[in-house]
Amino acid sequence: MRLAGLREALRPPWTIRQRLVFLVLAIALPLLMLVVGVIVELGRASRTTQYTNLQFTTRAIVGAIEGQLSSRIALAETLAQSPALLDDDLAAFRRDAERAFPDLSRSWLIVSDLEGQQILNLLRPPGTPLPRRTVAGLAAQQRAFERRAPQVSGATLGPVRGNWAATVDVPIFREGKPFRSLAIVIDARVFFDLITRQQPPANWRVAIMDTQGIILARSPDNGQYVGKPAAPGWREIMDRSGIFSMASLEGDPVILATEPSALSGWAVGIGVPESELERPVRNTVLAAGALGAAVSLLSLLLAFRIGGQIAGPIHELEDKAQALVVGGGGATLATKVPEIARVWGVLRAAVAERRTSEDLRARQLGEIDSLYRTAPIGLALLDRDGRYLRLNQALADINGRPIEAQLGQVSWEIAPDLRAWSEPVLRQVIERGEVVVSERRGESPGNPGVLRDWIQKWYPVRDAAGQVVGAGLIVEDVTERAEAARRHTLLMDELTHRVKNTLAVVQAMALQTLRTTPEPEAFTEAFSARLASLARAHDLLTRGAWAGAGLADIVGAALEPFQVDGPESPGDRRVTMTGPPVELPAGATITLSLMLHELATNAAKYGALSMPAGRVGISWEIVTSKIAPSKIAGGRSLDLRWNEVGGPPVGQPARKGFGSRLLDMGATQLEGEIDLDYAAAGLRCRLRFPLDGA
Repeated sequence: MRLAGLREALRPPWTIRQRLVFLVLAIALPLLMLVVGVIVELGRASRTTQYTNLQFTTRAIVGAIEGQLSSRIALAETLAQSPALLDDDLAAFRRDAERAFPDLSRSWLIVSDLEGQQILNLLRPPGTPLPRRTVAGLAAQQRAFERRAPQVSGATLGPVRGNWAATVDVPIFREGKPFRSLAIVIDARVFFDLITRQQPPANWRVAIMDTQGIILARSPDNGQYVGKPAAPGWREIMDRSGIFSMASLEGDPVILATEPSALSGWAVGIGVPESELERPVRNTVLAAGALGAAVSLLSLLLAFRIGGQIAGPIHELEDKAQALVVGGGGATLATKVPEIARVWGVLRAAVAERRTSEDLRARQLGEIDSLYRTAPIGLALLDRDGRYLRLNQALADINGRPIEAQLGQVSWEIAPDLRAWSEPVLRQVIERGEVVVSERRGESPGNPGVLRDWIQKWYPVRDAAGQVVGAGLIVEDVTERAEAARRHTLLMDELTHRVKNTLAVVQAMALQTLRTTPEPEAFTEAFSARLASLARAHDLLTRGAWAGAGLADIVGAALEPFQVDGPESPGDRRVTMTGPPVELPAGATITLSLMLHELATNAAKYGALSMPAGRVGISWEIVTSKIAPSKIAGGRSLDLRWNEVGGPPVGQPARKGFGSRLLDMGATQLEGEIDLDYAAAGLRCRLRFPLDGA
């Protein structure tokens, strides 16, 4: 009793509909099995009938072939006994043979000697040169002599008419010795006609194959396949009779019925595609199966309908309860069963209490979700394996993928470059329960190729029992703040560097000026002029953010204090400059400004600008050459020329002053070279330095 009670407790109770469905199935399934069995048996019988029909047709064609060959053999044996032929009177024998062959379109006669040379052919007039027999014909002739009996050849391409045919060869003996060979040639179309007389269905492939596996006739596509080898599978069983499955010449699977000919050794085969052969049976099975399924479905529908009528009151309670739980607070149930009414009242009270609690919780969750979704920083919740359980739109934008595409993905699979760092951090948070804050700089998947700065905060997420069940992640983009800090540091470093460089230049200028002009007034004047030139160079660089300056601007700023009009022609500038646009870096700008100032100061004191009619011309050009002059490396270089005219006579100075040394030092700093020509007509200076390394 206890075992039976346990079995009842473990087995779920059956509904009324289930019991009715089981009853229908108990009746319908045996009936369906019986129908399936009958259908299978009918299919087997239909298949057997088709196989029998195929085999019968092959044998009928074989019989027709052997009938044709037998009649030709009888005729050949009769003609072989002709006295005219035995007497070698070919003219008389030809007259007898022509009476036996009134129509030469499908069959004719030839006579050949023992070497296979034709000596009579009804297709050619007497006296016409005749060819030798074909290889297949000569082989049949030799077999006939060897076996002393008529022989049938295989498919052969006739040398006279040029079409496919077969021959019946009869040996002729005179006085017991081989004498002549008589052969009746049968055009292959005769055998094709035997096939067409059977009127095979369009999906049948009927063929006649000789002993060498060559097709003699075929339907359909006779002209395409005559003289070609038959399917390999058929050639292997050409001497067997029966039904076989194999591939056709077209390559599709077929059922082949084959029958060999005892008279000729040929074989007749009929192939039908398996799909075509099985189609009637399959259609019958499908139709019967559909009918059985329809009957079963109708029975099941009827069972469901009856079950619904029986279980109506119970289902009404079920439907009303579902509507109440889903949200139909106004749902009512009218029943005369007290127990169902009491259950309905208890259910309504429980649903109302649960709905009040769910509404409160939904409002709270909605507020939290809104904060989560709209936060301007990246937020995410990950499980213990680092898979995203939830993330907001800000973090999705950082990662460069939609939120849906990242859920369930491991964080470092989305950003592989961060795995070496983020995986240990996650392990630290999960296993130790620690909070980890760090700053990172790099590219984000959402904006590749752009370096960004981030502050990441990882913290453990615990359940009600205090166990770490995952990790929370906060990601804040602090690129602007970090960039501002880096710019501040860079500016301070740059300012320190430039102040040091400027002070070093000023110190060197002061020492050199003092060394050459120790008098206070002369020192003050020279040093102030040089400081002014340095200041003008700094002004140029400041306007260009210290990225460099144009050569024309450098020359103009350096020579501005010396640029005055000619005394006889106002507007006629005493200092001219010509040359293409050239941009020089900051270091070259300062050096070249000081060098130009020294040249201009020397011209104003001792050279062309010291005379009213004096002129200074400054010109430059860019030279590109693989072979560079002197010590200047090959490539782009600047060739700058300073020419003075109209000044006092010039001579080689007795000593080298500060100005000359400054020019030499400047050329060295520019990695170039300078040439000074103290010609009597005026000073000429040529400065060359590379542009690519300036």
